[in-house]
Amino acid sequence: MNSIRRAAISVILGFSLSISLFAQNGPDGVRAGMFATYAKQAKKALKAQDVLLAGNLTGHKYLKEEVAATTNFQRQFNDYLNSFDDILTVAADIYGIYMEVDEAMKNVKVVKGIVVRQPANVLAVAFSQSKNNIYTDIIENGLKLAADIEQILPLKKDQDKNAKMTQYERLKVMDNIRLNLRTLNRKLRTLSRLIHYTTIMDSWYDLKGTGKEYQPRKMGSITKDCLKTWMKHAKGVKY
Repeated sequence: MNSIRRAAISVILGFSLSISLFAQNGPDGVRAGMFATYAKQAKKALKAQDVLLAGNLTGHKYLKEEVAATTNFQRQFNDYLNSFDDILTVAADIYGIYMEVDEAMKNVKVVKGIVVRQPANVLAVAFSQSKNNIYTDIIENGLKLAADIEQILPLKKDQDKNAKMTQYERLKVMDNIRLNLRTLNRKLRTLSRLIHYTTIMDSWYDLKGTGKEYQPRKMGSITKDCLKTWMKHAKGVKY
């Protein structure tokens, strides 16, 4: 019981120390600007996706406006990833969530790499009716995360405008940050897979409702066929 109590006290002291360090540093205009930039960029990325999806795809031909919307979405999403990276860098200084933040930074780095290597697939996911919600989910999840992080850090010049919370309230916000980070990490990994494996033709079939005649075989069927082949070869073996 004493060891549990000591562990709990050490966690609370460590958390208090991290908050006091930020308080001693005072308001940080640079980091405050990062949060403002991130919020603006998130809204721009969402708006760019809405414009992209609102365009009418006429056959295989793109109109000038649709080309512009496509280019704008790619640029805004790239800028969003960069601004989100800045927020994660700030969050890494908060005691108790470094592991989750570190994983998120690695996942964002992976997504950035795939976006550079496969830009057409980024659009393919955006055009796919069954997959494009992943962008909105990640951006909205990121906005919630940024709002919680901003609550923890005293970034405003006017100290009265900084959030005033009890120790219990701070711990609750920390729990929210941790849960949001874990959810975000799952979605970032999902986005990486979707971009990697989704092509423009996949989205075209999804959009037009064609290409559904191909049905992938079920694992049970594949296993049975493999077992039959194995048994056939086994019977042909001479001892």
